[in-house]
Amino acid sequence: MTAERVRDTAHWDNITIPLATGGTATRGNAVGAVYGTHTATEITSTAIAVPMIPLGMPLEDRIQANGDVDVNVELFQGVDLEYFDNDNVTLASNFLQKVYFKDAHTVSTTNHSSSNYYAVAGIVWDVDSVKGVGIQRIGISVASLLS
Repeated sequence: MTAERVRDTAHWDNITIPLATGGTATRGNAVGAVYGTHTATEITSTAIAVPMIPLGMPLEDRIQANGDVDVNVELFQGVDLEYFDNDNVTLASNFLQKVYFKDAHTVSTTNHSSSNYYAVAGIVWDVDSVKGVGIQRIGISVASLLS
């Protein structure tokens, strides 16, 4: 019998995230994550040419062109994270994207091996060199839609 994995968890109500190139964040205006990157900017109809995922409200005014690097955002909805071993996940390109269980304790961006498909594990929020990949676990009904 194998030893039980120690679960490392966290709850986040805020996130500090890099500003997108040319990005701004003004208190009182919603901020979104630029899909496929670990960056954010204010949500506007002309802000960016790729999809955005709403994150929350900035806690300060920030302008990337003025040399501001990061913005602290109060999330619209807090997230509970659970950390798993990392197969090939990077925060820069996999933030807020789905990952799969490669095995019972490892997550991967790859959805299958040469002969087996992997189950959807959750959504990436954090990648830590010690803790591993912090994912927001998803329910069965959402997992069935993302499979």
